[in-house]
Amino acid sequence: MGYWPLWSHFNASRFGSSLEPENESISAQEAPVGQGNPTIDHEKRQVSRPKLEVPHPALTTAAQTNGLLHLMKRVGSDPRPRIAAHLTASPSREKENVIWQNESDATFTEGVEFRDNRLIIKRPGQYFVYTQVVFHSMGCEQQAIYLSHELAKLSPSYPEETILLKATKSACHSRQRREPWYKTSYQGAIFEFLEGDQIFSRVNEGMTEYVDTTEGKSFFGIFAV
Repeated sequence: MGYWPLWSHFNASRFGSSLEPENESISAQEAPVGQGNPTIDHEKRQVSRPKLEVPHPALTTAAQTNGLLHLMKRVGSDPRPRIAAHLTASPSREKENVIWQNESDATFTEGVEFRDNRLIIKRPGQYFVYTQVVFHSMGCEQQAIYLSHELAKLSPSYPEETILLKATKSACHSRQRREPWYKTSYQGAIFEFLEGDQIFSRVNEGMTEYVDTTEGKSFFGIFAV
């Protein structure tokens, strides 16, 4: 009595609903059941089974590795030009808003224009935009502080600003506190932009004095997806 290898169960779909191969052939000279010599009938039965081979595990692993490397090469060789920017908060302070800069070692702009404290889209498409602001103070005064941080868009085809993302924070609920406090606001999402769209990140008026401009804490960026 013969046995099929265990893995033949997983290849059953190649042979139909049963484990017996579909291409099994029986000689046309086979006598009907119950007629003739059983021994001769058995000898005349010609059965051809496909020769199934299990790939060597080392070969399978090598093929998977080669496939992964091929995929990585395709991703790394994207012919599209790079479109990305990363800005940080400048130590220069203004009462109206945060001043973003692209002059430090950690900042850059490629394929997108940075002008008037805004990022300007040069090629339409989908982009991931992100911004973070860390608010900080050494203590509280006589009243609570309400902090707002938003990401907005101004389009040439629409005269009014569009708020894309907005977050609010509050601090100093307990008055006369003299311990330092920190509030971090991070926002990011994917948006569809058109050529000429202006993207900017800002805080509410009068709150720029609380923005922590230490390198790496407050930033604003974008990249094409």
